[in-house]
Amino acid sequence: MKQDQPSKNQEWFNSLPRNEQKDIIKSLLDHHLQMVVAKMSALASLSALSATMIVVATLNKELINLDNASAKIILSILISLIPLSLLFFFIDVERGAVGNRKQIESYIGKVDTDKNWLNYITSYFPFIVTIIYFLIVIYLLYIIW
Repeated sequence: MKQDQPSKNQEWFNSLPRNEQKDIIKSLLDHHLQMVVAKMSALASLSALSATMIVVATLNKELINLDNASAKIILSILISLIPLSLLFFFIDVERGAVGNRKQIESYIGKVDTDKNWLNYITSYFPFIVTIIYFLIVIYLLYIIW
């Protein structure tokens, strides 16, 4: 898609030497990649932490002397925070990725991306897993109470 007039960012970007243009784009792409990797790697880390939390919470009562009601409340809150934290984390990472894309496009114009089903699924996979995890948490809360 061709634009009629370049933006001020595009004019500034085009006035830079080619090696500086490459450095700027490389920096933005590296930052974008870091955000995508962070989004995907958080799933494994948070899954491991939540599993550990569940195991510790169900250990011997002498470890943590709580009555059943208190234990249920604390466990319910902690379990509920996991998918909510994931959701807000992914929203924040997505905002950063979109911001980087907009910044790159302000320099070089609209970027057409390959929109196939695999890219779409890969992009939204962390959100899908979070929704599944949230449904499991709802089920666990139902069992607890």
